[in-house]
Amino acid sequence: MTLASKIPTAALPGSNRTLASGTSAAAAAPGWMDLPLCVDLDGTLCRTNTLIEMLLLMLRRKPRLLWALPGWLLSGRAELKAQLARRVGLDPAALCYNRTLLQRLAAARLQGRKIVLVTAAHERIACAVAEYLGGFDDIIASSDHKQVKGAAKLAAIRRRFGAQGFDYAGDSAADFSVWKEARTAIYAGYSRRLERKLLRRHPSVESVAAPRSSAWPRQLRIHQWSKNLIVFVPLLAAHDLRNSMAVFSAALIFLSFCLCASAAYMLNDLLDLHADRRHVDKQRRPFAAGDLPLGAGLLVAPVLALCGVAVAASISLLNAAVSAAYLLMVISYSFLLKRFALADIFMLAGLYTLRLIAGNVAAKLQFSPWLLAFSMFIFLSLAVLKRVTELNAEVASPVAGRDYARGDLDFLRPFGILSGGLAVLILALYVTSTAVTRLYRQPMWLLFLCPIFLYWIARTWLVAQRGQMPSDLVLFALTDKFSYFALACVITVVLAARPL
Repeated sequence: MTLASKIPTAALPGSNRTLASGTSAAAAAPGWMDLPLCVDLDGTLCRTNTLIEMLLLMLRRKPRLLWALPGWLLSGRAELKAQLARRVGLDPAALCYNRTLLQRLAAARLQGRKIVLVTAAHERIACAVAEYLGGFDDIIASSDHKQVKGAAKLAAIRRRFGAQGFDYAGDSAADFSVWKEARTAIYAGYSRRLERKLLRRHPSVESVAAPRSSAWPRQLRIHQWSKNLIVFVPLLAAHDLRNSMAVFSAALIFLSFCLCASAAYMLNDLLDLHADRRHVDKQRRPFAAGDLPLGAGLLVAPVLALCGVAVAASISLLNAAVSAAYLLMVISYSFLLKRFALADIFMLAGLYTLRLIAGNVAAKLQFSPWLLAFSMFIFLSLAVLKRVTELNAEVASPVAGRDYARGDLDFLRPFGILSGGLAVLILALYVTSTAVTRLYRQPMWLLFLCPIFLYWIARTWLVAQRGQMPSDLVLFALTDKFSYFALACVITVVLAARPL
């Protein structure tokens, strides 16, 4: 399979893969000038794993194929790759590439080097990537019945170019057998430990690994854990903070929801890879950008979820059931409901309200219908605001992966503002009810909460209307000075009402 096309010397297709237009310093380095340059695909040329991406696409788009997955696995990895490549496929334009390596390839191509794509990925995927990028002189890839990996990959390369008759760019421990016979070993993986091991074993090593960053904290969305502080609201509303056991139980359910939320974000990002890569902000998420291996996400997400449910179970089985319900709601949202207009918004609002329910259950408090009604409408307003912000940022219509078009903004804006207004109305009815007299000596002061909340909601929607609202509403709340001022006003009013 020989391709006549050349790697472009100016830019590759796509806005985020620009190549050097001239010879770089690396091109002149030993090992880049004469022998064929063999390049792996998964984790090397592409900062992801095409097999895992196809599995995730199957889960998202064709879940009915799950029944056939065990049979494909029993038939071998080559059969699994062949079936997925045939039935699911992969758009090479939707993958994230190693820009540093692409620059090296462009420079090497200018020197007249032969460039070969050598991969354990199925030949359908390898050919699609090679055609998209252009410039590969040959392709060595797995077929329907034979996988080209490790020793098999080395044997295929040796048959073409002989021992030490090539340079090789790879990323994983499976590539050590190939690196061993390569004149120059080129490393493009994630692991510093593996890179140090390669440096000890090979006389000539070059690194084209993408810059590493603290991707795990970003992927876990630690700043989003602030949402889970909602579990303490029932304790605050009931003035039960002196109950140390209730506070301890609420702290445990807070930890449980933090772990479950991080697992949920991970699952959602894995299923939304291609859509995120087309989004102006979400393309920087660790999995979408290739800053974290997809396999690690598939392992860490269920571990976090199980740990979250286990922490809740340490309080009671009922708390474990609430945490499990949260996970089930998130899974249904990620797989199905997020693709249906309005259903996704109501589910997001329900996930917030479930945190209140979890706080009540953990602290063994009676449910307040006032608090639940207020939370449903305020969180519904914020969920609509999130979707409106995303629609404002989108150029395409309809929006990829969502059942919305930009024309829906004329409906969503008034719907979200009305929901926020209803939340304030419920608050006003509550502070004038007999229920509040059991908790405050001067409950009429609580009426001042209504204009504070109303102003905060109106201002938030005004910021969104002006296109100044970031897609991450929690980040906005954590960095918005007025939100802190509004919170200080709320605390002042509550204290003035003299809680009992």
